[in-house]
Amino acid sequence: MKLKINLLVFILFLMFITTGCNNSKVEGNDQGLLKWLTGNRADTSLGFYEGWKTSGDTLLTGYGYQLVNKDTIFRESLSIRKTGATWNYIVRHGNEETSFRLINTPGDSLVFDNPGNEFPKRITYLNQPEGNIMVIIENPGDDNKITRFNFVPLK
Repeated sequence: MKLKINLLVFILFLMFITTGCNNSKVEGNDQGLLKWLTGNRADTSLGFYEGWKTSGDTLLTGYGYQLVNKDTIFRESLSIRKTGATWNYIVRHGNEETSFRLINTPGDSLVFDNPGNEFPKRITYLNQPEGNIMVIIENPGDDNKITRFNFVPLK
């Protein structure tokens, strides 16, 4: 009986240690979980283009712009930066900079939130098949303030 209890305690201990190690790996290497975001893509139906590249272990840099009749009518600089344990999505448009905090565990989706921003309050990236990415910018709960982009890889 004592052997069974010791074995059970040992198994529970191993499960606890293994679970702790797995969570540490995710937190320590979550930039690798953002790798699917890298590359250049376009939503040609809306004339929007976006691209991302990694810059070290704690930074992704990107761009976004919109073309209408071959004229650039909108341009922004983007970055996703890890500070401490927190990933932040930073948008620079002109002289303005807005930061959104990652509120989910990185994986096949990235959800960035800034409830104090006028629009958008939330930016969501969804990893889709064949390198496609859906991006949703929205004010949750307001159906009039939502835009969806369906980005496909540029060849």
